[in-house]
Amino acid sequence: MDRWAGIAGALKAAFAAFDKPLWTVQETKNRVRVSLKESFPPMFGDRWEDARDIFYTAFREKHLDFVQPMPGADEALSAGANWPQGVVSNKAGAFLRKEVAHLGWDRHFGAVVGAGDATADKPSTDPIFMARGELRRAADGSGRSVGDTALVRVAARSAGGPA
Repeated sequence: MDRWAGIAGALKAAFAAFDKPLWTVQETKNRVRVSLKESFPPMFGDRWEDARDIFYTAFREKHLDFVQPMPGADEALSAGANWPQGVVSNKAGAFLRKEVAHLGWDRHFGAVVGAGDATADKPSTDPIFMARGELRRAADGSGRSVGDTALVRVAARSAGGPA
């Protein structure tokens, strides 16, 4: 799903509150790689939790307005219906599950694991193993990962599977 415009808008609210340069949607796509709890402390220092609250307030207000399926996503999910499917994301789990339901994709996924759901977020393997457990899949490397960042490949390889 494409949700970058919503993330960029919420980041703009946090950046503006701290007089930081604003990022475009493309800059957001290029720079956002790890979960908020990992990226905000270096960016906002001791006030990272204040920035987090501003971000989530802005995001909560409109995030579903920006969630759109990527071209071909519905068809790809339907084509994979014979195999267990799950989502592992560094987006906060509560938001991720709302987006999946909003798109009607909850029927496709036996596991939806977001940031904060496992003991650690990607690139840790914890959320991948959590999803595998929910899907009742062995950690034998037989699963496949599809993603939009190098972080997905790192996490997938670390979990014993191909990327």
